[in-house]
Amino acid sequence: MDKIKNILLLFILVLVVIIIGNYVHLYLTKRGIDYENMDTYSKINKGNLAILIEVDKKQLYVVDLSSNKLIKSYVIATGKPDSPTPLGTFQIIEKARWGGGFGSRWMGLNVPWGKYGIHGTNKPGSIGFNASGGCIRMRNKDVEELYSMVGHNTIVTIMNGDYGPFSYNFRNLRPGDRGA
Repeated sequence: MDKIKNILLLFILVLVVIIIGNYVHLYLTKRGIDYENMDTYSKINKGNLAILIEVDKKQLYVVDLSSNKLIKSYVIATGKPDSPTPLGTFQIIEKARWGGGFGSRWMGLNVPWGKYGIHGTNKPGSIGFNASGGCIRMRNKDVEELYSMVGHNTIVTIMNGDYGPFSYNFRNLRPGDRGA
């Protein structure tokens, strides 16, 4: 009978140690972490976001359309003079995790005259310059953050480039040409 009481007492003590240990562990791991504001971008309604790109300033802005507030801005690279970034209003129609020269993420735009998108790069020194084949180039860490913030059908407005309908002049397009 004493043996059964000892085993029962030992079982209860182990159970108490496990329960108290879990509470101590939870207290120590949650201490100092602000769980309310930990993942700010996941609280934003992706359907209310739009992207504004100013080619001349080499800036990409994420705007919350419901509050008309700027959420984030990034420095970008845009198209070279012989392959300019297309101007206009488009939508993100494709999202992928590419690699190589396109960096870690790709967001394709519905530009009717070519394959253009917002992507990362393996040449971070090109950011801030006219360096791409017309696409919007971003640092990989920046494009990964943007990729997680926006969804398919996000509106992308690209403006203030060197070539556009109300700029210096029009370019004659021939079959197979790329760019604006």
